[in-house]
Amino acid sequence: MSVRIAWCEFMSVRIVQCEFASVRIAQYEFASICISQCKFTSVRIAKCEFVSVCIAQCKFTSFRIS
Repeated sequence: MSVRIAWCEFMSVRIVQCEFASVRIAQYEFASICISQCKFTSVRIAKCEFVSVCIAQCKFTSFRIS
């Protein structure tokens, strides 16, 4: 898995059966992230672009960007 957090570049990121209570990416904070049946092929948050992001079994219950 190749992830570049500093430049906000996620190429072919795959997360299977994961639960994050608090995840921080660059200046963005993801609070209460629960994973369950979701798939994103292209996600853009502010100036950060997530290319080809595949998340298995995912559900965002409380999505927050500080």
